[in-house]
Amino acid sequence: MKKAVLVGVAVALLVIAAGLVFREPLFNAVANVITADKCVDADSDSFNPGLPVGASLPEARVLYQCAEITALNAASQG
Repeated sequence: MKKAVLVGVAVALLVIAAGLVFREPLFNAVANVITADKCVDADSDSFNPGLPVGASLPEARVLYQCAEITALNAASQG
């Protein structure tokens, strides 16, 4: 019985030591398995919400303190 416990403890220590030595490759391998089907290589659908990249925002008409504002910098000036 004592021999089996010693062998079990030795195996557990070896597994822990190997986990510490090879923790980064093991972490990367587990992360790759978990996220294997989670990422998409390219945007293949036709849904494109919002403005294209680099386009400027259209002007908005907003009421702020009972005054109409048509530019963002107008709110900070008053």
